[in-house]
Amino acid sequence: MLHDLLVLPEIPESLVDVLHSRYMDFQPEEANRIQELVEIIADVRQPIVMIETAQTKEEKRQWELKVIILVFWILILVYRV
Repeated sequence: MLHDLLVLPEIPESLVDVLHSRYMDFQPEEANRIQELVEIIADVRQPIVMIETAQTKEEKRQWELKVIILVFWILILVYRV
């Protein structure tokens, strides 16, 4: 479910932190959490199903922000900053 929400272009980057914190409540095992977040990042960066759309600079920027936020959370989980 988290995967489906995070790959939607309609989900603003401001919700990524909220979704991640709720996800941590449902997935207590750190290794599984990291693996699933890595898969989400891979799908956000290169979706399995390619949809042809004319992406504006702002839309591209929003996708990049989502990826950065997800990478940030993975780094926190891995390195326990």
